[in-house]
Amino acid sequence: YIYRFGYESFSVSQVLSGDPNFKMGVSHGDDLLYLFPLALFTSIRGTESDKDREMSRKMVDLVANFVTYGDPNPVTNTTRWCPNSGHYDYLSINPDG
Repeated sequence: YIYRFGYESFSVSQVLSGDPNFKMGVSHGDDLLYLFPLALFTSIRGTESDKDREMSRKMVDLVANFVTYGDPNPVTNTTRWCPNSGHYDYLSINPDG
C-alpha cells in the first residue's frame, strides 16, 4: 500500500523552525504528527482544530486496520485503498477524502 499525505495544517517545518506561522507546504514526516501526537508539538501548534483531530483519527484508523487485519480499509468507509500492483497506485490522504 502506498499513500501520499496531502493534509496541510501543522507541519514538521513549523516544528523545526519553532515558528507556528512558518509555512512550506506538506513536508516529509508530517503524517507522523497525526499518528503520534506529542506534547512538544502541541506547545508549538496550540490547540488542534476539529479537522486536525479528524485527520489524526483517519490516519490512526488506517494504520490500525492494516496492522490488525492486513487491510487498511475501514469497513464503514466507501474509499477503497487498493494494494500497490507495481504501477504505483496510491491513496491521496487529504482533507477532501
